[in-house]
Amino acid sequence: MNPMNPQFLAIASLSLSVAATSLQAQNLVAPNDGAYRESRSAPMTSSQASSRSYARNIGAMGVDSSAYYRFTTGDDLRGGSSESGAEDFTSNEYGLRFSGVIGEATTFSYSPNWRTYSGGRYDDEFGQSLGLNGSVNAGGWQLGLAQTYSDSSYIITETAAQTDEETIGTRVTGNYQLNSSLTAGLGASWNTRDSERFNSSDTTTFNAQISQLLPSNASVALILSAGEEDTNEGFNADFTQISGSFNYQPSEQLYVSALLGQHVRSFNISGAPDLDSAIYSLALNFTPADFTEISIRANSSVGASLFSNQTREDETFSINLSQRLLDMLDLSLSYGETSASYLAAIAANDETRSDEYEFFDARLSFDIMERGAISIFFRDQSNDSDDAFFGYDGSQHGVEASVAF
Repeated sequence: MNPMNPQFLAIASLSLSVAATSLQAQNLVAPNDGAYRESRSAPMTSSQASSRSYARNIGAMGVDSSAYYRFTTGDDLRGGSSESGAEDFTSNEYGLRFSGVIGEATTFSYSPNWRTYSGGRYDDEFGQSLGLNGSVNAGGWQLGLAQTYSDSSYIITETAAQTDEETIGTRVTGNYQLNSSLTAGLGASWNTRDSERFNSSDTTTFNAQISQLLPSNASVALILSAGEEDTNEGFNADFTQISGSFNYQPSEQLYVSALLGQHVRSFNISGAPDLDSAIYSLALNFTPADFTEISIRANSSVGASLFSNQTREDETFSINLSQRLLDMLDLSLSYGETSASYLAAIAANDETRSDEYEFFDARLSFDIMERGAISIFFRDQSNDSDDAFFGYDGSQHGVEASVAF
């Protein structure tokens, strides 16, 4: 494998992005396939995307587009414990999805949606998400730029409330081929999270890495990261991280990626000790047969909590099975769990709250003629917290209809 080919550069860029510190995505009470959709560990490069066949082509731009409606009902346990807080939960969501490529260097996605809730407990909200990803060759460097934007108002486990969040993320990467098997990389990311009524944060991260190509489509990398995280309420923190990664793709059917490192966080609070955390990430994709895919994810992360003066440490695990049935049905089964610890920086990083979250998802989809699809889904979930207000146990189910245009 040539180190400057798209697949190798995608792996190198992936190592840089995995090494960056980020807050783990929150657990939604209501199922939302956009938040839980699995993505392949080996990202699709711009050149791969440009070779796809799109439903609509406008000059140099290829676009896939669809509209959907999703109905969800079931338990809503936001009132507190499972004994005292159980209520019915119903929501209706209307949305559009666009994805495609511009030229041969830029991919994009955009999804606006409108969600309504039964009763007066939650506010009806408009949400949207945007993603742009591009790359270019310049003087021996492969330069990449990624931009994300999200505006959402979901019911999340961390706050036990409907939480408005606006996030903006920018990442730039550069990879340079030193010789036939050695590549150097630089990267920087800027992430802003603005949360009404809760803690907002700005995170800046810089990365440097050296990647060595090994025989049989494998590579290893050493990654150094440093940055700072500022919050609008409470502490600010500087952090450093050293990690090593291993990527291996022995065949089209199997891809493995692993990262292990140490993260040290220093707070701007007099007398507060540093927080020293182990960081890891594991991703495995296995496609034993056509239309069959098994994916496993495990990772840890550290970041500012939505509550002021608290750091959140997460450890997550998930496994997903996707299977085509009878040449007309698509089945997806997922199981996952998250261990979340909330640490008080002003109290020697003592744990103030601990959550153990579990979920099981099932989704069955089938096509209607050439452009339509209907899905039925079910989610069973629970959060066992040492603070009873954040604990719950319940399930939701519903149906989604979509049409491509």
